[in-house]
Amino acid sequence: MSETLLQTNELRLRRGPREVLQGIDFELQSGEWIALVGPNGAGKSSFLRCILGLESQMQGSVQLDGVVLSQLDRRSIARKLAFVPQRLAQLPPFSIAELVLQSRAAHRRHELFDRKEDHAIAQEALHAASLQSLASRRLDQVSGGEAQRALLAAAMAQCAPILLLDEPSSALDPYQAVRMLDTLRALQGSEQTRMTAPRGVLMATHDINLASRYCDKLALMVDGRIVMCDTPERVLQAQPIEEVFGAAFELIPDAHAPVLVPKAGSSISRHDSPEAPTEPPLKSRAYWPFLLLGGLATAAILALPAFGSSHIEVLQAWSQGPHSNDFDARILWQLRLPRVLMAFLAGAVLAVAGAVFQGVLRNPLATPYTLGIAGGSSLAASMAIVLGLGTWMGASALPLAAFAGAIGSLALVLLTARSVGRADSNELLLAGIAWSIVAAAGVSLFQSIAEPHASARIVRWMIGGLQTVGVADLYRLLPWVLGSLTLLFLRAGALNLLAVDEDLAAARGLDVPVARRLILIAASLAVAAVVSQVGPIGFVGLIVPHGLRPLFGADHRRLLPACALAGGSFLASADTLARVLLAPAELPVGVLTALTGGPALLLLLLRARSRS
Repeated sequence: MSETLLQTNELRLRRGPREVLQGIDFELQSGEWIALVGPNGAGKSSFLRCILGLESQMQGSVQLDGVVLSQLDRRSIARKLAFVPQRLAQLPPFSIAELVLQSRAAHRRHELFDRKEDHAIAQEALHAASLQSLASRRLDQVSGGEAQRALLAAAMAQCAPILLLDEPSSALDPYQAVRMLDTLRALQGSEQTRMTAPRGVLMATHDINLASRYCDKLALMVDGRIVMCDTPERVLQAQPIEEVFGAAFELIPDAHAPVLVPKAGSSISRHDSPEAPTEPPLKSRAYWPFLLLGGLATAAILALPAFGSSHIEVLQAWSQGPHSNDFDARILWQLRLPRVLMAFLAGAVLAVAGAVFQGVLRNPLATPYTLGIAGGSSLAASMAIVLGLGTWMGASALPLAAFAGAIGSLALVLLTARSVGRADSNELLLAGIAWSIVAAAGVSLFQSIAEPHASARIVRWMIGGLQTVGVADLYRLLPWVLGSLTLLFLRAGALNLLAVDEDLAAARGLDVPVARRLILIAASLAVAAVVSQVGPIGFVGLIVPHGLRPLFGADHRRLLPACALAGGSFLASADTLARVLLAPAELPVGVLTALTGGPALLLLLLRARSRS
């Protein structure tokens, strides 16, 4: 009597309104190979993920060797199940040999040390997959087929009795696909290996002809349910095939099992496919959110100057104009309005730059300071404070030094990344992090040798604030901001291509190195100008783009203008609140943005988690 290795009872999975799996009852007996076959979206990969315990919204139960999956820890599950995904989301820089050896983790007692047995099994797996000559090659330096063979070799080295394969032949040529399945079959009957042969194989595949020759059973899946699970001879009949794949295919008799081929001259469409939609498949997004943000930005600029530590007659001050000698008018036009405008420009730049860096670097945690701009600016500003620099050519030396430090830091990061590689996203990110660490050490050094008053100024500047902003500072900032933002808005289409994939962007006609360098320099110059005036104010460039993407989408042609309006309104409002919250004392706006940005980011993450 066969032993039941794997059993599912009423397995259900729901994502939003859609029931991905609809109560699947399934068994895998010892010695069986079963192929899950069905169209895209049938639920094959989701079924495998539920068996692995990777879906948290699973209903029903999964049993491995008679033990309920939820009663097992991940290490025990790994000893029973080996899994080969369709592909890795991002190929890591490990060598193929390292990847295969890592699959022995569930069998080791200590994480730091590999046993001789582990090395021997890994070598056998590499030999079985014909990867000996590529063992030292990194995964991100091999072809897709070789990477998939490496994943198969790692699964064999895991020595689990049940093997789950999700499209194992999707990246393999026909020879390698047949060879790998032959190897797995031969492994079951071999006694000359240290690897434990899989006693059961469950394989999701679109290649129904290949599956019919290697698998004992075919399980036809459609719409999250298994409509039939039987031998290939019984499954490959006209009625079940038409139910799953439509009427556009026919079965050609064969000695082993019929072969499924498209009918000559037939249209490849499901017989139950819905009628063509009457509306365009891609709806253009509404413009009312822009009108709302524009109204909020206008209201912020007009209303926020009315708030401060002292009361003024706002309407009268507005009407008297900027050249009046009235006390209230001077407060409004020379102090509060320039500060609100500076806060708005700074917030707009930081929010837009955050979206740009997240897109170019393809990293959701990237900020306007990722390339070390804040570090270089802080280091130069600290040096200017310690040296007691006052003015230079009629202007304060502190913002000039901060701007020079930010530009020098950007140039250093770009040159460093270019010298170590192609200056792509990974090199830029690592170079920026490295320089930020060095700059932070330099700031700490200046703080330790500075006088107490100078040390306090360094700390105050690094928090960020707009306490000393005037009309002249606003005029100096305006050209940098308007020029950079205009360029970034014009290059938003190129930024969309870069945010997906650089190779794909190049295939679509984009000069990737030039476009990436131009976009990064434009964003960095604007950020450097802002930081030189107000210091490194945090969280604006991180939280605003993430908060706007659910409403405006990821298209940077819409996202960047939205970030400018929302970021400006947010920082201007935060600075006004910082002025009045502890009046007549003033709270640094950088502290307020950090206090609000951290919880806001956490709420966005929880919201995204609940939606997924």
